[in-house]
Amino acid sequence: MKRTEPGWLVLALAGIAAIIGSFLPFYTFGGGVELTVWNRGLFPTATLIPLLVFGIGLEGVFVLLMGHEPRSPFLSLTWSQARLAGTAFAIVLSLSYLVQARAGADLGSGYVTMSLSALASFGGAAMTRRAQLARGREEITPAEHPWRAAFLRWRTELTEKVNAYAAGGNGKQEGQPSPPTETMPSLPGQEPDTTSEDETAAATPIPRLSAVQSVPEPEDEPAPGEETATNKEATAEDQAATDGEATTEAEGEAAAAAETEIETDAEAEPEPEAEPEGEAAAALTAEDEGSERESPAAPG
Repeated sequence: MKRTEPGWLVLALAGIAAIIGSFLPFYTFGGGVELTVWNRGLFPTATLIPLLVFGIGLEGVFVLLMGHEPRSPFLSLTWSQARLAGTAFAIVLSLSYLVQARAGADLGSGYVTMSLSALASFGGAAMTRRAQLARGREEITPAEHPWRAAFLRWRTELTEKVNAYAAGGNGKQEGQPSPPTETMPSLPGQEPDTTSEDETAAATPIPRLSAVQSVPEPEDEPAPGEETATNKEATAEDQAATDGEATTEAEGEAAAAAETEIETDAEAEPEPEAEPEGEAAAALTAEDEGSERESPAAPG
């Protein structure tokens, strides 16, 4: 946290020392006459020294107590920039009184105290700035003023309109992108067509032959009636395979026909019908009766 940094403590102590030194004699004259920064002859130029250092010291006390910096009231300036600028200005004011005519007066203890306080305050501001840079730039986020943001936005829009007008537009609407070109899907095993429209539209150059060059002769192609040895061998193998398949089919048909004839003959033969037992017994009885009638009766 920021309260553990020594820079904030230096700022707080420098502010307390400056406000105490403002009540000490800034100028001393002979006869015991002394002037402080609150005197009318030194106000408000010399009074700015303790006021600036004390104000920055109050900000250091706030950070030590609360653990964070207050919101910056300096528009786009941060507290770090305000601390460096305020303490540097206090040092410049203190140095200016060294070369100024004092009308026989001497610089008193109040001037020495406030000058040292301004130097210490500048050192504390530099220490806090270095600590913020060490933590990273993400913690140093200056508050952007709304007027500046509006001006930047207006300038960006104006630049876009000017660019659009220079490109051929009307300055109000940006150019719309052209619709994508539809391409036919490639078949499996076929490479996709990556030819762009510009390449397709470009005319294919026709080579022109000079008097020295000649048209290349076409390669010798076999005559329509001629067949190579490889084609003949392939034809013979195909014919042999076809004959073997035909022979196998003929044998299978012959076997099927023989089985069909055997089954037909077996169905055509009639089975002998057995005579009923009752009719055979009746025929035997009739024959026995006839034989008894024909035989003569025995004598006496």
